[in-house]
Amino acid sequence: MSFGKLSSSGGHCYFVFQHLLSLAFMLTPYLFRRELDLVNALKLSSKEHQSVTAYQISFKGQKLLEFLSIEDRQDVDSFIFAPSMESVVGDSGDAPRDLDDLLKVHWDGTSFWMRSNSGYERESTVTDTEDVSYVSSPYLPMCLRHGGRESSSNADKAHMSASGETNIRDELSEVLTLNDVNIMIGEFIPFGANHILSLNMKLGSTERVQGGFFTALVDDDSGGTKFEVPPGLTKVTILDYSITEYVNLEADIYFPEDQGIVQIENFGIHLSSDGSVCYGMKIEAVMDRIRDCVSLDHLARLLVDVHQDSSRITDSIVSAYQLGLLDLVFIGDRGNRDKINILTSEEITPKLPAEKYMDRGENENELKQVLGETRFAYDISEEDVIIFGNHGILLCGPNSKKHESTLFSYLALTGKDIFIQNYFSSVFITLDSLKNIRRKIMDSAKDPNSLETVRAQLAQESRDIIMLEETLAYVSESLDTMKIPAIPPDPAGKKLFEVLDIARVRHELQRRITDLHKNTKSSHHELLILRQMSDGMKEDRMFHLQTVLNENTKQITNVVQANAEQSVALGAVQVILAGTLAFAILDRFTGTWSVVNRAWAAGMIDTLLATPYLWLIFNLILWGVMAFYIADSVRTLGQSKSLITDVKLMLNEECNIELMDIYLADKDIVFENCKYEMDSVVREIQWVEKPEMKSSWGGACPKITVVYDDEHGFLLSINIQYSIYEGKLKPKELRECIMNELTDHRVIAEREDEEDDEEGDDS
Repeated sequence: MSFGKLSSSGGHCYFVFQHLLSLAFMLTPYLFRRELDLVNALKLSSKEHQSVTAYQISFKGQKLLEFLSIEDRQDVDSFIFAPSMESVVGDSGDAPRDLDDLLKVHWDGTSFWMRSNSGYERESTVTDTEDVSYVSSPYLPMCLRHGGRESSSNADKAHMSASGETNIRDELSEVLTLNDVNIMIGEFIPFGANHILSLNMKLGSTERVQGGFFTALVDDDSGGTKFEVPPGLTKVTILDYSITEYVNLEADIYFPEDQGIVQIENFGIHLSSDGSVCYGMKIEAVMDRIRDCVSLDHLARLLVDVHQDSSRITDSIVSAYQLGLLDLVFIGDRGNRDKINILTSEEITPKLPAEKYMDRGENENELKQVLGETRFAYDISEEDVIIFGNHGILLCGPNSKKHESTLFSYLALTGKDIFIQNYFSSVFITLDSLKNIRRKIMDSAKDPNSLETVRAQLAQESRDIIMLEETLAYVSESLDTMKIPAIPPDPAGKKLFEVLDIARVRHELQRRITDLHKNTKSSHHELLILRQMSDGMKEDRMFHLQTVLNENTKQITNVVQANAEQSVALGAVQVILAGTLAFAILDRFTGTWSVVNRAWAAGMIDTLLATPYLWLIFNLILWGVMAFYIADSVRTLGQSKSLITDVKLMLNEECNIELMDIYLADKDIVFENCKYEMDSVVREIQWVEKPEMKSSWGGACPKITVVYDDEHGFLLSINIQYSIYEGKLKPKELRECIMNELTDHRVIAEREDEEDDEEGDDS
């Protein structure tokens, strides 16, 4: 049973379609609604502790698909099958398809790919964002302004949007429109008084000429005379500030867009010492709609663009420390972090009672584009309506701008809520990492690299836990110092205050912070325990090393004792040789030889013996010749034995034990040592390469010793003794020979660095 998954992580939605589910998605939007029981849903969590919903077409949905027309089937098949297989439609209207051409979704870490078993593939465009042309002006609620200069306006440039283009691929159906739209986008970033002070200094708030262009790039060559910046700068202008409390500014975006897209993107930014960040924008025009009749389809694409660009702006102006905190909380995907949307509009067309917008039909589908999954709607007055969604709220009515203070308080709280949700996931990801470290410590005997790996991971987790504790302190302080606004005196304001229920939301966030303190504290205790366990692992490693040293010392003692015994035997041999030499000399003076009884030798021997000392001189000469020959042979042999290179490779790599046994079966093994330990079986095998392998080893037959863990499949070390008197290979070439031989026999996997070296040589 297979499901297609729809998961949410850091604001991105990733879709994985199975072929039957694709039919349901493409047929009609109503098929996706689970109220009709056409699609089954499975709720689960990812390893990053993100909520995931997997979908599967139901039997009822499959029955409905039988009524598809031939044209609809062809449209669906063109989407889910590789284009290389275009079968002919028969009389029955059914087109037989080869399942090898069915496209399946694969994630390569950066993008989705549609691939078939027949070899066809294409990159999916499901995560590509569509752009619209628009003109905006900076906007910040008056409750956040404290004097300073007025915000600029781009109303005079609104007509430029109509000349722009769009890359929307869908056919849009317009149901609801908004007039005079203001957007507030909120999030929480860990800030403090010192961070605001540093930010004001960076922005030049206290200088006579404030602001300037900003980029997220870092100058690695601080002593250089130039700095190259690619397109994509942000111009910042200070509106008003308090040196340690807040700064209000407006940002003019100069990020490049596709050709034909006109985007005059200018919005206000409020950054507070309590971590509340607000991005405000007044919509002057979207496409050919100037200020009024703004389509929700276009507004949804505009919001995606603002979310992405606002993240890039904060990356340019906040500190590297704060970026590190965001990376930790949002699991390395801070650029796509989720934010809260609050949209206010003077009028929504058509104007309906609140419950009419929650019709489970076209009105609600329109609103989901900008608010996410809709939850409920209220009429706060006869003219004003508020609609809630998972990703924001929409307040429509002529009095919408009167409630900016209450809306901003809700915006700040919801931004903290989103941050705490991601923080909660990060804490459990850290706990999972600590469990993984504990597992590696318990199984340290199976991996010779475990000590170094555990140390590196403990150092990383220590840093993460410290940063998590600091981040939680920022959130807790922000909630404690937050002031709840007073209840508005007008009935609509009271109704809105009651609906938003800011006091209750704040209280729930404080309770969740208390729980997170417990989780963070438990992870800190777990880290301390793991440090103690790693110290114990280190002591075990040292004890094992001491045992090996004791064994080596014992072996050296045995060698010394054997040398002493050999020295005594050598002395005895010297005495015997001396006596043999003495007797031989004496025999030369007094002894007789049986060869003189032969007629052919009698005359020659008599002549030699007749001459005084001639026979002795002849023996001495022969002795000298033999001594010189033997000494030269011993010296030559000694030189050949002394010119030995010893190459030792410390690998500690996984190996295939079955293929290792097959590989060693072809070797002439001269030595084998097997050591059984508590958790491992270490084998030491030594062999000398066969004479027919001399050409492969440069003219010499090396002696090779392999040490490996037969229990857990780790190749520990290789030692090569090679005669450089006979051969011509260098140590690096010896290493390449043995590694190539092992990889050719698939004993060990081919190394990536060797592949890179080969690619570099080819290039």
